[in-house]
Amino acid sequence: MHTRSYQGDVVIVGAGIAGIVTALELLDRSRHVVLLDRDTADHLGGLAPWSFGGLFFVGTPEQKRLGIRDTPDLALRDWHAFAEFEPGDDWPRRWAEQYVHGCTETVYRWLRDQGISFFPVVHWVERGLFVPGNSVPRFHMVWGTGRALMDTLIGRLRHHPNADRLHLCTGHRVTDLLVQNDAVIGVRGTVDATGTAFEAQGEATVIASGGICGHIERLRQHWYPAWGTPPETILNGAHPYADGTLHDAAEGHGAHVTHLDKQWLYAAGVHH
Repeated sequence: MHTRSYQGDVVIVGAGIAGIVTALELLDRSRHVVLLDRDTADHLGGLAPWSFGGLFFVGTPEQKRLGIRDTPDLALRDWHAFAEFEPGDDWPRRWAEQYVHGCTETVYRWLRDQGISFFPVVHWVERGLFVPGNSVPRFHMVWGTGRALMDTLIGRLRHHPNADRLHLCTGHRVTDLLVQNDAVIGVRGTVDATGTAFEAQGEATVIASGGICGHIERLRQHWYPAWGTPPETILNGAHPYADGTLHDAAEGHGAHVTHLDKQWLYAAGVHH
């Protein structure tokens, strides 16, 4: 059977918010990008379009206008108080430090430059009940919520000055990584509609395929032990294609996949 082939400087798996932002950054640098997503072209963005659109920032103009005194050191202290870091959690600690010190410049200002605006009120969430959480309001909600956020970024992607360097492939299910001489050189999979096999190769490969919570049995398998037995009924509000396939593929080629039991789940939901 014929195998379809794609080639770029960078291959990105997943056209959710992480994949789209990565693609935009690469196009800004005039790179050739292959962006693969299993969903249809009219459903880009993963789960982000359905989100409330709240973002954690530190020391923003909105906070200062409201008299909220916030600093990276304070935010990091709050993060450590709430995170329940375990021995050996070096990378999560480093991520927390990197984020609180860089989020306003690299995320907030970047989004502003893309034309994203925020509600004038900064919300105070995750304050903590039994353990202190956010000691000041940091939850910046996008004007128009996650839908406006993703509509803007998808529009930026489609109309980018270097859009001719983007190869967007929807309906493509990635199932494995391509490895040569102990280096990842791309991915392989099938086109859902036809079953046609494909390969995409690049100098770098980015996995931005979401988590595992779209697969309920996988979620049960990695249920947080302190919560006891998983409930009999679990409503799935995660993206159905966030099923852990790429976690398995990466792990099969030597990646360290950790913290799968640290899931963001809600205690209540409504059948619909």
